[in-house]
Amino acid sequence: MITDKQGMEWLFKKLYDNGWRYYVKNIGGDVFLTKKEPVMIDNILDIRSGGLTKLVNAMAEIMPNIDEGRVLDIAEELGVVDWSKVAVDTPILVSIDDETWLCRYFAAFKNGIVYTWSGGATSWSVRKREYQDAWSLAKLAEV
Repeated sequence: MITDKQGMEWLFKKLYDNGWRYYVKNIGGDVFLTKKEPVMIDNILDIRSGGLTKLVNAMAEIMPNIDEGRVLDIAEELGVVDWSKVAVDTPILVSIDDETWLCRYFAAFKNGIVYTWSGGATSWSVRKREYQDAWSLAKLAEV
């Protein structure tokens, strides 16, 4: 038997893998999935601003209960990092085997690959800017 938490994580992962990024509840209680973050206009959620949108009232019973006008970020709930928005020199952890994790500083994100400055350097201390290491596994460091 799986726990509610495991079930919610599975559901969020399936939604995320299918391109859904936000779960929102509009004024009046209708709930939607959207591909882009919707915005508030005069304290009313403008669902059309969320790109592709799907009414999912039938799912409301199994989704987290959120207040009207609230936007739930599915990636945030899953702990997914948008590497394109990470600042250069942010401390991260990297690995090649998911067992040994090394402390490094974020350098770039290109073609789906996370790069760090070589040898644990930062953009300020690295000898040559082109020296970057690519990593298959990366996560933000909790500092």
